[in-house]
Amino acid sequence: MGIGLILLSHGSRLKESTDRFLSLLVERSSFLLPPGARISVAHLQFGRPDLQEAVEGLARSGCRDILVLPFFLLPGRHPHLDVPRLVEEVSRSNPEINITLAPSLGEQPWMFEVVSRWILDAMPRETFPREAALSSLSGREIREKSLAFTRSIADGAYPSPGDGWRSKEVVARVVHATGDPSIAASLRFTPGAVDKGISALLEKRAVIVDVKMVKVGVDSRLLEELGCPLHCAVEEAGEESGEHTKAYLGMRKLADKLEGALVAVGNAPTALLSLIDMVLEGVAHPSMVIGMPVGFVQAVEAKRRLLKTGIPCVVVDGTRGGSPAAVATLNCLLDMAARASRGKYGSFGEPVHHEAVPESEKGGSGIDVNKGI
Repeated sequence: MGIGLILLSHGSRLKESTDRFLSLLVERSSFLLPPGARISVAHLQFGRPDLQEAVEGLARSGCRDILVLPFFLLPGRHPHLDVPRLVEEVSRSNPEINITLAPSLGEQPWMFEVVSRWILDAMPRETFPREAALSSLSGREIREKSLAFTRSIADGAYPSPGDGWRSKEVVARVVHATGDPSIAASLRFTPGAVDKGISALLEKRAVIVDVKMVKVGVDSRLLEELGCPLHCAVEEAGEESGEHTKAYLGMRKLADKLEGALVAVGNAPTALLSLIDMVLEGVAHPSMVIGMPVGFVQAVEAKRRLLKTGIPCVVVDGTRGGSPAAVATLNCLLDMAARASRGKYGSFGEPVHHEAVPESEKGGSGIDVNKGI
């Protein structure tokens, strides 16, 4: 029996327009759902079905777990008082159904980025600086302005407290590489994951990537400085079999290189699934995984499986991700590890502390983590 989801809207007297929009929303969302899941709509008022009717409909379809998603943008009486009260009443009327209330749409942290994007798209082109004025900026100035903006976003992204500013720096770099501020809200850090990745690099462990696109983006200068070998799964695979992809087979062939390795997957979900299989079999023990495959088939499932394994990891949850995000994360860790090995400080004002770096070798002052890159 699958899970049931209910999009609960306020409802409108313009029923035809509301129904058309919600039907399109359900259609576009359905392909993201796991097998057996069902999605329905309900209205708080001015429309049918109401919440009780929607719950009964999903229950008849075999759903025993139902998630109610309030489709409300602004805080107010309905999402904070009326909806929770209604969900409680419907739950009492259906004791055999486990009904959970999710936060409303307007409470999602990425909504601020959606609104910002909407404002930017709506503004006339003539309100922006002319290209001639922009061309007067140097490459360094452009990068510094961009990173200042992405770091302000990272400050509000609530990364893992165990990694402090280092997690924030990863968020800033991923936002910078993708040009997508809303991706910050999709980044997931397991506790201590960033520090585990940096430690692996300081210990000269292997760096394993899934595809050539990730490989060519890795900062080879920093890899050489740290003494970390680089391996690419698809280059190890040989011919693809009918049962498995080259990325899956290539990751398998790198099993002997995975002990303590830092693994970055930015394209192929099957490479990540291969790694997870080996971890569960007890034949692979990576130090940390950057799990950012992109796509609509197996990518979401692979990343959710990774988060459940207990492996230290950084993940872009959902369908987004990709080689630029994985490369940005990996290069950020390489940069911080190199600076730690030189005894330098990072851009958020704290030193990188690792047992692999003797206290006698630490020093320096507040140095921008991106200087010289």
